[in-house]
Amino acid sequence: MAAIYSGIHLKLKSPHTLWEDKLKLARFAWISTQCLLPNKEQVLLDWCTHALTGRYNQKVEFSEDVLEGLWCYLDDLIHSKKLHSLLKQGKTVSLRLNMAQLLLDRLQEYARVGSKSPVCVSTILSVCQGLLSSPALSSVFTTKYELIVDLLAKLCSLACCELQQPLLTEPLVTESVTCGDEVMTESHQIDLDHSQIDPITENPPGEPELDANKPPAKPKENVRSANLFDVLLQVLSCYLSVQRQQANPNRVSTMVTNQLIQPLVLLRHLLTSGEFAAAHTHLRLRQQLSRDVRIKIDSILQLALFPSEHLAAYKDELLPSKEESGKRGPGGAKGGPGGAKGGPGGAKGPLKPVSAILSKLSAPGYCEPALHYTVKSNTMSLLFKFFVESYGKGRGRK
Repeated sequence: MAAIYSGIHLKLKSPHTLWEDKLKLARFAWISTQCLLPNKEQVLLDWCTHALTGRYNQKVEFSEDVLEGLWCYLDDLIHSKKLHSLLKQGKTVSLRLNMAQLLLDRLQEYARVGSKSPVCVSTILSVCQGLLSSPALSSVFTTKYELIVDLLAKLCSLACCELQQPLLTEPLVTESVTCGDEVMTESHQIDLDHSQIDPITENPPGEPELDANKPPAKPKENVRSANLFDVLLQVLSCYLSVQRQQANPNRVSTMVTNQLIQPLVLLRHLLTSGEFAAAHTHLRLRQQLSRDVRIKIDSILQLALFPSEHLAAYKDELLPSKEESGKRGPGGAKGGPGGAKGGPGGAKGPLKPVSAILSKLSAPGYCEPALHYTVKSNTMSLLFKFFVESYGKGRGRK
């Protein structure tokens, strides 16, 4: 047993082992019941995430095929029944917290026009989907409110890019794509040094056959290719749950106003406007899925921008007293749009949520100029509806 542990551990960490062989060995270690590596699941997850982090930090070098293989391997691990069974049994398995930033950086790359990445975008989306499907693994995003906000903003931006793609091009992320590695239930060619790993000599019944003479498996369709809008709905639900747990409504309002309102309202417009109906068909976007995404967006905006704690701030801004009006003058209160420290703008001064929202909706750059007026006007009528629904119900009690 000690020989098995030391052999695999040394081979995975050795700078003399080819990365292609490390990846094959890691796959073998996961599926083999004869590979008795203590705390195997955590060790292999740590090895994979450490390798990916090192590659993007330029601390290690390997081919793009190995890079894609590592992402596919991580995707397989996260979706494996074996891992989820262990988690249900109460075993502690976690991912490095820097994995969240690693995934966010990849999504940022895909949102850039004309960007090319060696890794299938659907593989990255599938990893995100797998992480959010497990409370234990989703903690890489949910432990910090800023991370789940960033994830939602990037996925919304990616969805907006997809909906605005010319219809002559194929959708980037909503169909199955070719991935560089087989799923781990298939056979893999593994070149093991038997001087270091002697006990692995034969396969028990039901164990995958390890044929050293078998040629490398050809890439095949990734049947678990994640649909962008399915993942987006999952992230919206996860974010909404985290938002409701936040104790500081000013912080939530700040984050939503500064980082989410623009991509959310643009996405909502693209989903509801008949002008983009052809894109929905092209992307195979189901009507019910589109409706569910829109409902989640509406819930986020209403709960974040119109909490009961902000009623006084809206009243002060929209219905200022004569004394305050005289002091303010035509230029507005000192501090301008943005409000109190911790409010939607972060500047010192009275909380001014309306000015902060209008400033974001009026800012150029978050949508095409031809759409700007329509998006802004439709959003203003929507937000007024939310305002009345949130604060009008208390009018009869005053």
